[in-house]
Amino acid sequence: MANLSFIQSIELSVNGFSGDVPPEFGRLHQLQHLNLSFNALHGMVPANLANCSKLRVLDLGCNQLSGSIPVELGQTLPKLERLVLFNNSLTGVIPSSIGNLSSLILLSLMLNNLQGIIPEELGRLSNLIKFQLAANWLNGPIPPVLFNISSLDYFSIAANQLHGSLPTSLGAKLPKLKKLLLGGNKLSGTIPASLSNASMLQMIDLRTNKFSGAVPPVFGGMNGLFHLNLGENQFQASDAKDFSFIGSLVNCSILSLFSVAYNDLGGVLPLSLANFSKELSILAMGGNHFSGIIPHGIENLISLKVMDFTGNDLTGQIPEHIGNLLMLQKLGFADNKLTGYIPSGIGNLSQLSDFYLKGNKFEGNIPSTMKNLHQLTTLYLSDNSFSGRIPGEIFSQLLSLRGNLFTGTIPSSLGNLKGLRELNLSDNSLSGGIPSSFSNFKFLEALNLSNNNLTGSIPDFLEDFKFLSFLDLSYNHFHGELPVKGVFGNSSAVLSVVGNGKRPVDERFKDGMTMRKFVEISASHGRIMEVIDPSMFSQEDDDIEHGDISVKKKIECLVSVVALGLACSVESPNARLGMSDVFFWTLRVRG
Repeated sequence: MANLSFIQSIELSVNGFSGDVPPEFGRLHQLQHLNLSFNALHGMVPANLANCSKLRVLDLGCNQLSGSIPVELGQTLPKLERLVLFNNSLTGVIPSSIGNLSSLILLSLMLNNLQGIIPEELGRLSNLIKFQLAANWLNGPIPPVLFNISSLDYFSIAANQLHGSLPTSLGAKLPKLKKLLLGGNKLSGTIPASLSNASMLQMIDLRTNKFSGAVPPVFGGMNGLFHLNLGENQFQASDAKDFSFIGSLVNCSILSLFSVAYNDLGGVLPLSLANFSKELSILAMGGNHFSGIIPHGIENLISLKVMDFTGNDLTGQIPEHIGNLLMLQKLGFADNKLTGYIPSGIGNLSQLSDFYLKGNKFEGNIPSTMKNLHQLTTLYLSDNSFSGRIPGEIFSQLLSLRGNLFTGTIPSSLGNLKGLRELNLSDNSLSGGIPSSFSNFKFLEALNLSNNNLTGSIPDFLEDFKFLSFLDLSYNHFHGELPVKGVFGNSSAVLSVVGNGKRPVDERFKDGMTMRKFVEISASHGRIMEVIDPSMFSQEDDDIEHGDISVKKKIECLVSVVALGLACSVESPNARLGMSDVFFWTLRVRG
C-alpha cells in the first residue's frame, strides 16, 4: 500500500488489525484521510506522518498506542482538521506545537495518560469546535485563553488534576458552547456570573471539585439545558436569595438531570422544585443541610427515575401521592428527621430497585403493598420505629430492618429471596427460631440477627454458605452445639461482635443508639471496659487499675478485637474490611 503514492484516503476503522502503525504511511504525500480507529494497534504514533502535509483527518483513536505525541504533528500539517488519538495509552505532555494547527476543528486526546499542563498555545486554535482532553493526568490551571475560542461547542477536561479558578469572563465569548464538562478536578472559586452569556449550553458538569460560594442564578436563560451537575463541591446557601438559582431552573423545560448532592447547602428546601421540568429523571440533593418538608407536588415530576434527599434535616412526611412516580427506580430519604408512615401508594412503584429510609423517625407497619415491588434489590429501613410483624413478601438482595420495634417470628417466606446477599434484622424483638427456608440463601454474604429474642439451635445449613463472611447471632437465646464447618471454621470470617452483657433495651439505647454505635463511641473515648464482659477477667484481675501487665495485655488485645469488629460491621458490605485484611489483623492480635 505504501507504493500507492497517489492514494488520498485510507479507511480501516473497526477491524481487528494489530501490530504497529506502518511507518510507510508517512510516504503517502497525497494522503488526506487516515482512519485506523477501533483496532488493536500498538507501538508509537509514527512521527513521519507529519510528512503527509495534505492530511485533513488523522484518527488513531481507540487502539493500544503508547509513547508520546510527536511534536512534528503540529509543525507540518496546516490543513489538519481532526486529530483523534483518544483511548490509547499515550504518555508525556501535550506538545505546544499543536497550537499551530490553525485548521483544527476537533482535538480528541481523552482517555490517555498525558501529564503536564494544558499549553496556552492551544488558545490559537481559532476554528476549534470540539476540545476533548478528559481522563488524563493533566495539572495546573486552565489557560483562560481557551475560553476565547468562540467556535467551541464542546469543551471537556473532566477527570484530570487541574486546579485554580474559572476566569470571570467565562461564557462571554462562547456563544456556541453546548457542553461544558469540568468534573473530577481540583478547581476552586465561584461560578462566574458571565456564564449566563453562554445561553446555548445544554450540559454543565462541575461535579467533584472544590467550587464554593453561592451558586449564581445564571441558568434560567439556557432553554436547552438538560444536564446540570454541581454535586460534590463546597457550594453554600442559607436563605431564599441563595436559592434563586433553583427557581431560575423552572424555565429550563427539558432539564432531565439536576444534582447539588454533597455540598454545604442549608436552609429550607425550595418549594419551586415541584415546578421543575416534567422531563426531569434524576434529582439528587443528598448530603446537604436542607430543612423543611418534601415539597408537595413533587409527585407530579412523573419522569423521575432517581430522587435522593439522603443525609439532610428534612421533617414532615413522605408525600401521600408519591406512588404517582411510576418510573422511579431509586428513592432515598435516609438519615433525615422524617416521621409518619410509609404511604401505601409506594406499592405502585413497580420499577423501584433501591429504597432507603434508614435513620429517620418512621413508625407503623410496613405496608402490605410493598409485596408488589418485584424489582427491589436494596431495602434499608433500619434505625426507625417500625413495628408489627415483618411482612412475609419482600423482594430484595440487600435487606436491613435493624434497629426497629418488629415483633413476632421471622417469616419463613423470606427464604424465597434466593439471591439475598445481606440480611440484617438485628436490634428488634423477634422471637422463634431461624427458619429452615433460610437454607436457600446460597449467595448470602452477611447475616445479622443479633439482639433479639430468638431461640432454638443454630442450623447446620449455615455451614454450607460459602460466601458468608459476616455472621452475628449474639444476644439471643440459642442453645445446643455450635456448627464447626464453613464460616464457623473460617478464621478470616467475622462471627460476632464482642459480647458486653448489655442489650439495646437499656435506657442508654434510645434516640437511634444501636449496639454498634454504643461500642464505637465507648471505644473511641477510651471507655473499653463499657463494651466488654467483665467475666472475661479472672478474680485476681478485678482491680484493673493496679497496673498488672497481664491485665494491660488483655485490654490491649480486646481493643484490637473491638476495632476489628467495628471495621467488619459497618452497614454496607462494600465498606467492610476485606477478608485478607481481617486475616492478617487476627494474626497480629494473636501475636
